[in-house]
Amino acid sequence: MRARAILDQAGTFINRTARRLLSVTTELVQGDPTVPQTSILIVDDEKLLQWSLRERLEEAGYRVLVADSARSVLANPPCGVGLVLLDFERGEAFPPDLVREIRRRCPDCRVIVMTTDPTPEFDRAALEEGAVGVLHKPFDLEEMAQVVQSAFAA
Repeated sequence: MRARAILDQAGTFINRTARRLLSVTTELVQGDPTVPQTSILIVDDEKLLQWSLRERLEEAGYRVLVADSARSVLANPPCGVGLVLLDFERGEAFPPDLVREIRRRCPDCRVIVMTTDPTPEFDRAALEEGAVGVLHKPFDLEEMAQVVQSAFAA
């Protein structure tokens, strides 16, 4: 009985967090110019990963925004954001193409690509198009935080 109550509380917390993340997406998509350059856009359709990344990055002092798909990012470029953590989803445009387009529209924005299909060719293509890093899923949150910190330091 106690375990069920804990699970219910966790579910409520996750639902509230997901709603908060979705509301922030609207703010991002409008390209708010007041967003500081130390802000980060997480582009990933996995809510739990969005939440985990957001928690760790906010803990490090970054302002974090989220989007569920690369399409929404291309429709409304994140030019006020300092860095994009871009997930590679099958069926969407190849990340190097997305990286090139984000960098073309927002030259000051850094991009780190996240992928579950790591290959040297993929990594090379993403970096050649302007990504400052590639994270291979699953990755450690501390590793991700270090890659993000390095990207802002560069």
